[in-house]
Amino acid sequence: MKLLKLMGAALCVAVGTTTAYAGETDEIRVGAPKENNAGEVGYPQGALGYDALVAKDYKAAIEQIEGSKAVADNDPAVLINLGQAYAKTGRMQEGRKLILTALHGRKHFDLVLADGKIVNSRDAAQMALRKMDRQLAAR
Repeated sequence: MKLLKLMGAALCVAVGTTTAYAGETDEIRVGAPKENNAGEVGYPQGALGYDALVAKDYKAAIEQIEGSKAVADNDPAVLINLGQAYAKTGRMQEGRKLILTALHGRKHFDLVLADGKIVNSRDAAQMALRKMDRQLAAR
């Protein structure tokens, strides 16, 4: 299993505190702590929509992620971040479907979350789904 260091609150993977609960935000973000100032390690700039997710500019995050080729590859980090951005813009069902694809897909690997925690992409996807379920229940 390869370890991908994703800079970001990108897996702003909407899981409570960033994709493995990164910090004190209401999102899951896949990535390493911003100390090293590397937004998306191992990915082209913007492929994970990290900076836009951190800025809570979900529409920009969607544009960046959809514009990358990684979505077609069913990359779990990309799917989780895009799913979270969709959910934050009211496209909850589409977001959930992407996160389920990340959860059940053949590809999986470890991710470094924005808080520095390392989790498997399937665990990050599960956290994102739980966060979505809590948000739906609160409505």
